[in-house]
Amino acid sequence: AIGLYERAIWATQRTVEINPNVHFPYEGFAVNYMCLGRFADAAASLRRAAELKLEIPSLLVARYYLAFLDGDEASMKREFDRARGQREAEDWLPHHQALVFAHSGQMRNARRMWRQAIALAQQTGDLGRAAIYRVAEAVCDAHFGNFEAAKEGAHAALALKTGRDVEFAAAFALALSSDITGSQTLAAELANEFPEDTTVQFQYLPILRALFAMSQKAPLDATEHLQMSVRSEEHTSE
Repeated sequence: AIGLYERAIWATQRTVEINPNVHFPYEGFAVNYMCLGRFADAAASLRRAAELKLEIPSLLVARYYLAFLDGDEASMKREFDRARGQREAEDWLPHHQALVFAHSGQMRNARRMWRQAIALAQQTGDLGRAAIYRVAEAVCDAHFGNFEAAKEGAHAALALKTGRDVEFAAAFALALSSDITGSQTLAAELANEFPEDTTVQFQYLPILRALFAMSQKAPLDATEHLQMSVRSEEHTSE
């Protein structure tokens, strides 16, 4: 999560040495190799999981993104179709396909997939996932300058389900959309609710405070806030 991909691969390898028949290390290999641009190694780790007959939704998602990075639309469609009927994965792939559409600037198609993902998550009673999907759309809207839609989406997500990641993403979308007061309120709630959470204290809050500083045309203050995340990464790597 903080960009130390080589160390993550080392830790994942240690896990496999202890027990090669658990599924999550292979997802870890795939994700970290993809982040390093080592797509052949990512593919090999996913093949090894298949050989061991390990299958979880996150492995399916990893195969989808590897196909996306490789420009393999047929494989992307195959993984999307494979998710149908899998309760834990059926709403994941529409969400990730929405992110791919948004990455390409196709927000109309992205919204269509997010509506599908949100509906499926709500049908299974997983309001937390539905909120994540809704707030992801809000963040994308904010990046594209659709500020009113971003603000509406942020509040809609919070109405579905609050939580650490939803609150951060909503605050991020609001800050980008110039609703600094609303974003600061959420940031204060995060600080109070998660005083010992490393991600909140050393990633989420510094990012939000940097955005607040930028809104005040104080780039040096923004840089100082972001340095907190850098120092946290340096401490972790020691």
